[in-house]
Amino acid sequence: MIIYLQMLETPEEKSKFEQLYLEYKGLMFHVAYEILHNEQDAEDAVHQAFVKIAENIKKIDDPRYMYYYSNGTLNPFTLSYLYGNDWTIYGYEIDEAF
Repeated sequence: MIIYLQMLETPEEKSKFEQLYLEYKGLMFHVAYEILHNEQDAEDAVHQAFVKIAENIKKIDDPRYMYYYSNGTLNPFTLSYLYGNDWTIYGYEIDEAF
């Protein structure tokens, strides 16, 4: 988690991210593993999702919706492992989907 926290600027951002990480890391891994059936790929997808969440932490303003942010961010990375990196979600590239 230290790597992610280094990406954040304020104590509020770090606290928000830490709350999200501790609460949803296990669930996100479970979801990714159920889709990918490979532990390393699931860990990579979760890591990429948390990097994207850290980059966009300022957009997460209501903690009640953290579940949706975490899983909504995970899905594009999980699907990219299944179908390769050339797919889009709802007409947007992965980087634009957040």
